[in-house]
Amino acid sequence: MRKLIITIFAVLCLGHAAFGQAAIECSSMDFDFGFTVHNSIIVHKIWLKSTGKDTLKIKDIETGCLCTTMPLSKKDIAPGDSEEISILWDTERTYGPVNRYPRIYSNAGDKPLRLTLFTNVQNVPDSNMTVSVWPYRFELGRHPLKSIDSIQFRIKNTSDKDIEPKIVSHLLEQCEIVLPQTVPAKGDGFGYIKLRPGFIDKEFQNSVTFGFSFDEKYHITVPIRRKLYIDKSG
Repeated sequence: MRKLIITIFAVLCLGHAAFGQAAIECSSMDFDFGFTVHNSIIVHKIWLKSTGKDTLKIKDIETGCLCTTMPLSKKDIAPGDSEEISILWDTERTYGPVNRYPRIYSNAGDKPLRLTLFTNVQNVPDSNMTVSVWPYRFELGRHPLKSIDSIQFRIKNTSDKDIEPKIVSHLLEQCEIVLPQTVPAKGDGFGYIKLRPGFIDKEFQNSVTFGFSFDEKYHITVPIRRKLYIDKSG
C-alpha cells in the first residue's frame, strides 16, 4: 500500500511538472534587412510570448557580436503575456552580405531560441540597382533655429515594370511614412517620412525596411535617426 501511495505521488508530481512547464513562441525567427548602408543602426522588433503554464524566465541573450544588442525591459513573462524586444544591429564598417544569429536562453528548454538576421551592407547604394532609395539615411535633426521634422524621399525604379513599394518591417511609433502607390518603370516615385508630435523633443534610432512587388525577397533598409543639437554658444 505504501509503495502504491509513493508511486501515485510520483506520477502526480511528474504530471504537475509537465503541465506547469514554461514555453516560448517568437513572432519572427528570421528577418532579411536586404540592402543597407555602413555605420548605421538598423532595427528589427520581435514579440516573445509565454505560451506555457509556468512563468517564462529569460536567462540570457547572446548575439555573437558587440555590434548587435537586444536590451530587455523585463526577464519574467507571465503565462499568456508577451514582451516586445528590439534587436539593434550596428553595421559599423562591414561590407557585403553578413548574418547574425542571436540566441535567447530561457527556462522553456535546454536549447536556446535561435534567430537569423541578414543584411547586405553597402558604402553608398548603387544608383544602378534595380530599385534604390534616396536619401539612404533619414536624418531628422533639431537645431536651435530649425527643426527637420519631415523628409521627402525618392524611390528609383530601373526595371521595365511598374512596382508597388510596401513596408515589411515593424510599425514605427516615432514616425509616419507615406509611400507612393506605384513607381513607374524606368521612373521615380516619391514618399515622405514625418515625425510624430510626441517625439519632437526626443532622440532615437530606428529603421524602416521596404519591400517591392517585383521580388518579395528584394528589401532595402533605411536607417532613421533623430538628433537634438544644443546651442552651446550661450
